Amino acid sequence: MKKININILILFLLTSICSCAQEKATGIHFFKGSFEEAKTLAKAENKKIFVDVYTTWCAPCKKMTKEVFPDKALGAYYNAHFISIKIDAEKGEGIKIAKDYNVGGYPTLIYVDSEGKTINKMTSYLGIEEMQRIGESVLQGDSNFEELELKYNQKSISQEELFHYMTALKGKGLYDRAEKAFEQYFLAEVKSGVTLDMFEQIFQYIRSSEDVPFQYLIENKEKFYQFKNKEKVDEIIRNYYLDEFMYAKIPETEADYFAAKKELAKKVEIDDFLSVNLDNNYYYKKQNEDKYMETAKVLFDRHSKEEDQLKISYIVGGAVKFKNPDHIKTLLTWAKRALEIDDNSINIASVSVYYAKLNDRAKAQEYYDKAIAKSLSDKDNYHESIKLGMDEYLSNIKD
Repeated sequence: MKKININILILFLLTSICSCAQEKATGIHFFKGSFEEAKTLAKAENKKIFVDVYTTWCAPCKKMTKEVFPDKALGAYYNAHFISIKIDAEKGEGIKIAKDYNVGGYPTLIYVDSEGKTINKMTSYLGIEEMQRIGESVLQGDSNFEELELKYNQKSISQEELFHYMTALKGKGLYDRAEKAFEQYFLAEVKSGVTLDMFEQIFQYIRSSEDVPFQYLIENKEKFYQFKNKEKVDEIIRNYYLDEFMYAKIPETEADYFAAKKELAKKVEIDDFLSVNLDNNYYYKKQNEDKYMETAKVLFDRHSKEEDQLKISYIVGGAVKFKNPDHIKTLLTWAKRALEIDDNSINIASVSVYYAKLNDRAKAQEYYDKAIAKSLSDKDNYHESIKLGMDEYLSNIKD
């Protein structure tokens, strides 16, 4: 008799137990073990892995959990072809997994093979139909990629095949080629009208506001208002312009930066307060402590009056690498103000950071202990992230 791998046997037993418990349930069944166990099971069952990387505070994540994952038909397809697993990006192994797969937003949906190699990845809310098509595309694009590529190059590819091809390109990290394929797909699709999926696909595939699909959206916004109201569509477009500006290559000089901001003002309305926010972000990237603190004070003065602790925490958190003792003392004062408004674990940890940067070991340790205790008490799942982030600051204290 052949020796049976006991780990695989246990996984099969666990899966069987879960399946029995979920017989009456519908939708996607999520594996309850670790990511490594999911890979072992996927290899044994010759399946791909679907990973839902989420956080407990992410509204779109909750929306997918409530409205998308429970769908019966979607569940039947995913349960047959994937080992599905949920990963909390701020807890346990999820912290490392989020870092390894370069997760920058939520939900991030990742499709990998049994070795953990990425097939496709996207950071976006997806509806039921889109989830189904992406799942099909992952399987088909992975198995016949060379055939799809040949048809694309020979200009004999169908729309459905083109969808699978662009999905496969994106999964392989060939983003420029995926965008070009999507442009061809998009322009053919809009001839028959626009859909909500097309609106969401624009932001999954475009690489710039200059790309053709985005320009089509700008020129035909009214067509998309039926799927999302005017205010929401306009807000998404505005936020894309702002994100593109804020995450672009850092201008070499202040003159270059202000010229770029002037161009941005032609696309979105920039009031005085947004202007200061943008300047603050620029000086942070340039690590210009004096200018950062100058603009940060404008922001703090406003938000401390409004008791907007999230904005104060953002200002405080953006300066943790600064070294000027006077600036650090000011930041400590601001961190304490955020703590007065809301004594959550992150705000407590911020106070600990600045005490550590001032080499006050006793106070840094005191607030560190309070932050961990508060996180565990509130069950906010931040305690491991706090421990990970605080190690460097506590170890660098000079007695």
